[in-house]
Amino acid sequence: MKVLITGLPYFASRFALELSEFDKQNKYLFFNTYNSKIDQLKFALNILNADLVISFNGVTSTSKSLDLACLLNKRILMQWHGTDVLSVNENKSRSIFTDKYLKASTHFTDAKWLQEELNELNISSEILPFKSIDINSKVKSFEKPAVLTYVAQNKEVFYGINHLIKLASCFPEIPFHIVGTNGEGLETPENMIFYGWVDNVFVKKLSVQCPFFIRLTDHDGYALSVLEAISNGNYVMWNQPHPQCYYVDDLDRIADDFKTMLHDFHQNKGAVNLANIDWARENLDKRIILQTYIDKLKSIAKK
Repeated sequence: MKVLITGLPYFASRFALELSEFDKQNKYLFFNTYNSKIDQLKFALNILNADLVISFNGVTSTSKSLDLACLLNKRILMQWHGTDVLSVNENKSRSIFTDKYLKASTHFTDAKWLQEELNELNISSEILPFKSIDINSKVKSFEKPAVLTYVAQNKEVFYGINHLIKLASCFPEIPFHIVGTNGEGLETPENMIFYGWVDNVFVKKLSVQCPFFIRLTDHDGYALSVLEAISNGNYVMWNQPHPQCYYVDDLDRIADDFKTMLHDFHQNKGAVNLANIDWARENLDKRIILQTYIDKLKSIAKK
């Protein structure tokens, strides 16, 4: 089986590598058809004898790569992420919407709420996880309360910076470590520390120092940063429902939710959240995730 993968470069390239390392019997090739002319040409050549094309994002505007896949009657798997769902209505409002690829594809997502949102858009999808974590946390306990979160540069409001500022102001004794944005132009309390863009090594160092991870985006997919925090044994607060997270269903009451999480942390005497680590071991095992995904690819390719 030969599988071509396009779409969001960060996720798609990483996943293609994981599949290739795990399954030596089949070929998994990523092509950055969004940004590379060379990859566009390679995709066009390789699709001739490909069995399946994975679009690592939902596509509802013109795509030359998917046009070619449709022309050659290739099987297409469309893996939807958080912002992809938002793009459907956006493309409709800009009159650039097409349902050509929707009709030609089998649709998957990895979050229940995204599945529900897609269903409201008349796009039927299955749940198919693809994110896995190598569980190797050696942290036994955290020294003191501290918060870690990610806020994208120039997208601070979307990533909930206003809510984070209010929360940090309510707990001035607790440091809030913010990666992603440098905080320039924001009026923030002194306990908010901004690092700008940093690599994953630095984030992992912070994650073993900060028992709390918070994510408060306006819209979200099955965020990898949340799964990493769960697997690390952090106490995680999220405004999406998840069995291992403190669910913020009303952002006006976030301080109360944080107090609950803080209370549990103190009750556990600063110990890591072992329930989160156990859940991650059971649900994010790389071998199970990849084998399940490969089995689904084979079933689609044979249709």
